[in-house]
Amino acid sequence: MALPPPSSEVGEAKSGAADSDARFSALAPRNISFAATEGSRRIESATRVASGKPAARTPMSRPPGPNAGDLTLESLGLPGSVAGYFRETKRIERLYPWQAECLSLDGVFDHRENLVYCAPTSGGKSLVSDVLLVRRLLSRPGSLGIVVLPFVSLCQERADELHAALKSTGIEIRRFYGGRGGKLPPPDGPGGLLVCTPEKANDLVTRLVEEERVGELSAIVVDELHMVQDPSRGGTLELMLTKLMFAVAKLRAAHEGARGEHSQASGDESGSGGATHDHLVPLTGVSGSSQADAFSPPQIVGMSATLPNVDGLARWLGNARLYETTFRPVPLSVFVKNGAALYELPTPEERSRGAPLLDDARRRNLREGADADHVAELVRETISRGPNAGGVIVFCSARFQCETHAVALAGALDVPEAVQGASVLGDVVDELRRVGSGSGGARETEKKPSLATCASRGVAWHHAGMHAEEKSIVERGFREGLLRVVCCTTTMATGVNLPASRVIIPSAYYFRKKPALHELMRARDLQQMVGRAGRAGFADRGEAFVVCPKPTDVSWGWRPGGARGDADALTSEIASRLSSDGEALSSTIAAAGMRRVMLEGVACGLARGPEDIKRYVQCTLLNALNDFQDVVAKDGAKALAWLRGENFLRWDADAHRWDPAPLGRAAAAAHLDPARAVGVIKDILRARQCLLLESDLHLLFLCVPPDPPAAVDAAG
Repeated sequence: MALPPPSSEVGEAKSGAADSDARFSALAPRNISFAATEGSRRIESATRVASGKPAARTPMSRPPGPNAGDLTLESLGLPGSVAGYFRETKRIERLYPWQAECLSLDGVFDHRENLVYCAPTSGGKSLVSDVLLVRRLLSRPGSLGIVVLPFVSLCQERADELHAALKSTGIEIRRFYGGRGGKLPPPDGPGGLLVCTPEKANDLVTRLVEEERVGELSAIVVDELHMVQDPSRGGTLELMLTKLMFAVAKLRAAHEGARGEHSQASGDESGSGGATHDHLVPLTGVSGSSQADAFSPPQIVGMSATLPNVDGLARWLGNARLYETTFRPVPLSVFVKNGAALYELPTPEERSRGAPLLDDARRRNLREGADADHVAELVRETISRGPNAGGVIVFCSARFQCETHAVALAGALDVPEAVQGASVLGDVVDELRRVGSGSGGARETEKKPSLATCASRGVAWHHAGMHAEEKSIVERGFREGLLRVVCCTTTMATGVNLPASRVIIPSAYYFRKKPALHELMRARDLQQMVGRAGRAGFADRGEAFVVCPKPTDVSWGWRPGGARGDADALTSEIASRLSSDGEALSSTIAAAGMRRVMLEGVACGLARGPEDIKRYVQCTLLNALNDFQDVVAKDGAKALAWLRGENFLRWDADAHRWDPAPLGRAAAAAHLDPARAVGVIKDILRARQCLLLESDLHLLFLCVPPDPPAAVDAAG
């Protein structure tokens, strides 16, 4: 049964702001009134600080935190073991000025306000979040912290780092990524720090809501927060933070209600308390003033790339403090290559003074030869500077390109360290041969040497199709300077933190199989990759080279009318993307994406009544970036109508609330997109018409591949 449209009586009886509220009454069927509260959430502009200078309209009192003149680690009030880890392992002796200014924003260091901050890759972003995270967990013993990272490999790396930093503090690191996870720490236990991917984080928040344990959270750190606009995974990240913020808002309201009732009971026992609305129902047990007074909301800290409207993220996260800086401890030079011509792009400071992006005065020509893309020549320049010049990362658009480039470079280059350090490098090569022989890889030939053979010449490849141990060996060899060149896929730009002095992007596009044309890389991804060049503590300068692809190989859909241009036009576009603030922030849950948001909110019991659902969707990024009535209300009403029509949700007229149907519970528990769940059900019904089973083993036989892989990557 389709959800009826809003009642016409409601629309005609009210005017002004009430008219707009009536348009959202489809959150309840026609015969259910939908009381209006606020027409649209109004959020004051986030406190914004650029280059460390506070906005004039935002006076800052001196909060507890690092003094602008004291940049020592001791000023942070960290345990000696944690400060020692930063000093000895991370090579951090002092704070950068921007880090001290960011931590000194009003309400940040004492965890009263959320924080969103933007800094270039290699600018020292992790230290700020680590400081806030450690201080928060130590100030609330037994509480839970969550660190959200986009990739399993990055989760593994950060979990290992945090374990090393916190092992003497008693804070346990729990890993929720890949095939790892399990139960939450016990409610009255020692707490801990949960490291997870966005998908696992969404599951964890759902479980905390269902088990009424949201109040145990003390800190949430989200790395690469700008990934909220990623078409494939951004919706999950937005959904997780939406549920979290609404759950915290309900808990805060319950706390204030309990405190008010206690005060009224103490001051006037004969008085009668006000009605408690459904959206004030506690999510955790709040009994008595002692528990109510102890409530402290978790601090949300988000690290983001620079975006034109990044203040939208701050508005979304509870009007968080916002800090932006362009500081890089290691200077970075970026070049765009068009044929043999190499253009050095101006720095942000030079652009602000009117310098053109492509200037013949900043151009040099590479040598013509057999190396048409000049990748080998650019790599050789770094290798020839000696072992202290750092390594080279070659970002490729597809896995096969990683191996092709690595094989070509291994044959073309003369890496002196591969001979001088043969005894040490030999250990890496032997490990790769052992793992390669055990994983059943392709047989080595003269035209296709193995990974170990390439590694013996100082070159290796790295991509998701490799065995986990192979990837770990390559990463370690590159960090130790034994492998000078790594050819990897673009996901390593955010997936693994490898230090390099030079980055080369020979194919600045997203690979598409023929006959489709490749898609030119987005500004954010290009900037993420070039930012990997020049890591503090590992190199004294960074250089990045982006090769302009052939005009016939890429789609020109980004150009008005889609008209194909020449190599000069493509070079100009790439230079523009490298120098821009990136694509504007957007939400991926609009329209059909709202269905999963609604389903999971109802299924976990977070939002059931019309008023709760309204406040729930007002916690979305979609609402922070768009008009509530014109976009959010319409999408929410359509989503509920669709979920009801497909038997995911049911309306309980007696209780005046939405309840999940069995299909809705199953889809929400599996975190399936509702549309995909509908497709699965149709496939199962179709298969049942012709499926004959003598036992349950027959169904197992149909589900399991006939030749399962011999080795399983436990890390995901």
